[in-house]
Amino acid sequence: SLLMIVGVGVALYAIVGLIEDVLEHQLGRWGRKRMEHQIEHLRDHVILCGYGRVGRGIVPLLTGRSTVVVVDRDAARVLDAQDSGLRAIEGDATDDDVLRVAGITRAATLVVSLQSDADAISTVLSARGLNPGLRIVARANAANSEAKLVRAGVDHVVNPLRLGADRLATFALQPAVADFVDLV
Repeated sequence: SLLMIVGVGVALYAIVGLIEDVLEHQLGRWGRKRMEHQIEHLRDHVILCGYGRVGRGIVPLLTGRSTVVVVDRDAARVLDAQDSGLRAIEGDATDDDVLRVAGITRAATLVVSLQSDADAISTVLSARGLNPGLRIVARANAANSEAKLVRAGVDHVVNPLRLGADRLATFALQPAVADFVDLV
C-alpha cells in the first residue's frame, strides 16, 4: 500500500508539472502574439535596440513623446521592459525578421544602443535597407566606430564615453558654464 501511495503521488506530481509547462508555454505564446498584434498597429514609433544600462536610461526620455518598442536578445531584459509597461520583443536586432516584427517599416526612429559596434553596424544596415526614410541614432562604443556607423547610414552617432569625458572636463574647468548649459 505504501508503494501505491508513493506511485500515485509521483504520477500526480508528474502530471501537474506537465500541465504547468503546457499552460506556461501557451500563455507565453499568447502574450507574444498579443504583443505582436499591438505592434502591428503602431505608426511613427521609436524602436530601441538594446535594453541594457544605456537603453534603460533612454526610455524615460522617450516614453512621454512617442511609443517605444524594445528589441533585446536577453529574455530577462525583455521581461523587465514588459514589466515597465513597454512593448518588447525578444530577438536579435541584426535579424531582419525581428526588425519587421518590431514594425521597422512603419517606425519613425531607430535608436541602436547595443554593446557590440559590429552588431550596431549590422542592425543599421538592415534597418536602412528596410526603411530608407528612417531616422537612425546609434551609440558608438569605440571612437573608431563612429565613422563606420555614419557610413552604414546612421544620422546621429553618440559616443557616451567621449560625452562623459567632455562633461567631466567642463565641470572641472568651467562649472558655471556647465550649470548654465544644464539649466538651458
